[in-house]
Amino acid sequence: MATALAVDERRALQHSGILHVSRILNALEDVILRLPNSTFETSWRLIDSDPPDRIKIRIRFRPDLAVKAEFRSDGSADLDFPLSSKPPSYLDGINLEGQPTAEILRHLIDLTSAEAFGYAMLTLQMTRSIRDQAA
Repeated sequence: MATALAVDERRALQHSGILHVSRILNALEDVILRLPNSTFETSWRLIDSDPPDRIKIRIRFRPDLAVKAEFRSDGSADLDFPLSSKPPSYLDGINLEGQPTAEILRHLIDLTSAEAFGYAMLTLQMTRSIRDQAA
């Protein structure tokens, strides 16, 4: 009986971890899909039944920057840049496989923030240019 309870508790904990990651990714997706030409894809992997074993995502910020991430129910995650992408220099030499979920989420949030900031600055420059031409 105690073993069954421990297994149920572990499943509940894993399920809540994946649900937490899912909520964060949903918020991140809302931001990413507002960036021009960006895409966000999600796939769930179910094993046995209800709690998903893992979530895989693919984000394409622009033609030269895409990223893949996998979040597992054990709390580990991977971040990968396809060969056609040039990762930011601050991630050079950093191990992005088998890291804690929070670390990979932080990198994804940093990337999304940088892309959103770059788009905002470009929009500001274009607005100033239009305003200057009209004056």
